[in-house]
Amino acid sequence: MFNKRKSDVDWFSKGNEVVSSNKYEDAIKCFDNAIANNPSYTDAWLTKGNILVTLGRNDDAIKCYDKVNDIDPNYSDAWFNKGVVLTKLGKYEDAIKCFDKVNDIDPSYSDAWLTNGNVLAKLGRYEDSIKYYDKAILNNQNDASAWFNKGNSLVDLSKYEEAITCYEKATGIDPKDTQSWFNKGNVFAKVGKFEDAIKCYDTVIGITPNFAPAWFNKGNTLAKLGKLEDACINKGNAFDKLGKHEDAIKYYDQANNVHQEYS
Repeated sequence: MFNKRKSDVDWFSKGNEVVSSNKYEDAIKCFDNAIANNPSYTDAWLTKGNILVTLGRNDDAIKCYDKVNDIDPNYSDAWFNKGVVLTKLGKYEDAIKCFDKVNDIDPSYSDAWLTNGNVLAKLGRYEDSIKYYDKAILNNQNDASAWFNKGNSLVDLSKYEEAITCYEKATGIDPKDTQSWFNKGNVFAKVGKFEDAIKCYDTVIGITPNFAPAWFNKGNTLAKLGKLEDACINKGNAFDKLGKHEDAIKYYDQANNVHQEYS
């Protein structure tokens, strides 16, 4: 397999072929041979870095991405991938610099705007994160993740109506986006629009019946509307979906008690 008479392109192609079989160490040997034949082979350095990330060797991966950037400072994928790894390592400020570099090179690189926004939100810089989500949306109006994450940052800023609009944009793009429906329901519940919240939770449950938090939050919302029997049933369903059957039975028993008391 490891015939050293292959060209750099042959080794690179072989490495990609081996990766598809999940033989990562063999793939790295192929990319190393490609690099030995051509030390400036940026794609080989980049792909080797990606494989190292898969293997959990993040520091080694960063060295590969740095090598790409030494050879070609405008290779945006290398900057982006380095930023992703730095984020995994909790080195957020360094990651932000990488994502900013990506967008300096290519302002249409939507994933960099989006991921930078996520890092800023993680740091509690919600206003800044929204600016980056808006850049991602400007590049791609159908980026449901950007709308969703913008909604989350708006919630953190207590801008609930604007957040609802973002979640509606996300579910308009992807009607099966359960997390956007769920978060939208939570915001409705927070502002006292309980019926609207229940509709959202019902949508989540219709898409993913085992989504226990939707059952539980629906139960809490029904309780606020004074529908105690239904509230207990839904909370019981939540625990049942979580496999906590004894807790589920307690809520079902409560539902029966409420029914008997008011029947």
